[in-house]
Amino acid sequence: MVKGKKSVHSSSQKVTVIDVAKAAGVSKSTVSLVLRGSTNVKAETVSRVNEAIRALGYVYNRDAAGLRNRESNLVAIVANDLANPYLAQVIIALEGELEQQGFMPVVVNINESVERQATMVESLKEHNVAGFL
Repeated sequence: MVKGKKSVHSSSQKVTVIDVAKAAGVSKSTVSLVLRGSTNVKAETVSRVNEAIRALGYVYNRDAAGLRNRESNLVAIVANDLANPYLAQVIIALEGELEQQGFMPVVVNINESVERQATMVESLKEHNVAGFL
């Protein structure tokens, strides 16, 4: 166990970067560097931080991180009709490629509805998607 103690958090209380930093014996900036995959942190420190993350059940909030740096890794795949087997195969291939590039694909089926497409595109823009396919 990290630092010999396990932090107890109720289900309504989220584990924060500060909690992880205390458990790992590092600064919150170091935790942030580890979360972003920086190569400027010693391997032993990365291991301690990752152990604290696992022990505490910390979940990285990509939305919050995206707000800080105004970036998103979400890419929306807006499909006209997912029942179409050819389109489904294309989407499977797109998902794999997007994931390899570090993106999180989000598939939306609009059922050939222009109104639904407009609604979904606006909603996805509000979620700061990086792009649309």
